[in-house]
Amino acid sequence: MISPPTVDEIRHQLGLSETAAPLLRAWWGDIERWEREQCAQVADAVVRVSERGGQLQHGWGARVVAAQIRRRR
Repeated sequence: MISPPTVDEIRHQLGLSETAAPLLRAWWGDIERWEREQCAQVADAVVRVSERGGQLQHGWGARVVAAQIRRRR
């Protein structure tokens, strides 16, 4: 699994000064928060389809994933 770059790596690659680090950290935090929200919405939708009798290959696994995402919030 490839890990995302750190704020300092991004700052260095863009040639930004140390003063830009707090702004980059805030921006990066917003992106991570958005990703968590999107994952939670998808997991919730999968659970709703499963609960309505939809044919999902891994319906039970989707419920477990949704529960884990909710706990992390």
